[in-house]
Amino acid sequence: MKDSHFLGQASRLPCICRCILVFVILAIPLVAIGNETEYGEVGVLTKHPPSIHGKLEGVVQFTMGKTFVLNNHGEIEGTLLVPGSPWIRRNRGCSYFEVLQGPGSAEPSNYKLIFNRGASVDTVVTQIDPLLLSPPVQPNPPQGYRTVELTEYSSPQELGDFVTLENLKLKQNAGQYEIPAGAYGFFSVAHGSGIILGNPGETEPAVYHFQKLRLV
Repeated sequence: MKDSHFLGQASRLPCICRCILVFVILAIPLVAIGNETEYGEVGVLTKHPPSIHGKLEGVVQFTMGKTFVLNNHGEIEGTLLVPGSPWIRRNRGCSYFEVLQGPGSAEPSNYKLIFNRGASVDTVVTQIDPLLLSPPVQPNPPQGYRTVELTEYSSPQELGDFVTLENLKLKQNAGQYEIPAGAYGFFSVAHGSGIILGNPGETEPAVYHFQKLRLV
C-alpha cells in the first residue's frame, strides 16, 4: 500500500487502494503508510486497535498498548507489531502463530492481545516502539447530491455520473466497483462487496475525500 494515507475508523478493508484517502476522524485514527521495517512494509499504523471482521493483508502496527481482540473470521495475513510486552492469550480454535520479541521497550505491559476461535495472524512481534502519527486533515466537502444503494442484483449503470454522486451504499455481495478520485459523502461497503480506488501504473496517487467511510 505505498503512497496511501488513511485517517479514520475501519473494521475491515474491502478495497483495493492505490491512492490517498482523506476522511473525518471518528473514533480511531488508522493510517496506511508504506514505511519499511525489518518485518516488511507497514501497511496499517493505528493508535487504537480496530475491530477486524475479514482479512487485512500486510504489516499492522499498533502505537498504543491497548487490549485487542481478534474474533472469528478476523484475519491478519501478515505481521502484527505491538509496543511493550502484552499478555497474549490464544483461545482454543485460533490458528497457530509465532511470537517474536523486538528491540524496543518492554513497557507497557498492562494490556492484552486475545485471539479467539477462528482468528488468524501470521506473526506477532512485541516490544516495537511506536511510530508517530501525522496530524489529521479535514476532507473537502462533496459536490454531488445523489445517494445510491446497490445490491447483488444491481447493475454498474445504476451508479450514474460520479460527478453528482454523494453517498454510496454497497450491500452484501454487491460486487466490486471502481471509484474515480473526488470528494464524496458517506460510503458504506458490506461483506462480499468492495471498492477499487486509484489507477494501476500511475506514479502519482489519486486523492479521495470521504466525510465517512464504513467498511464492514
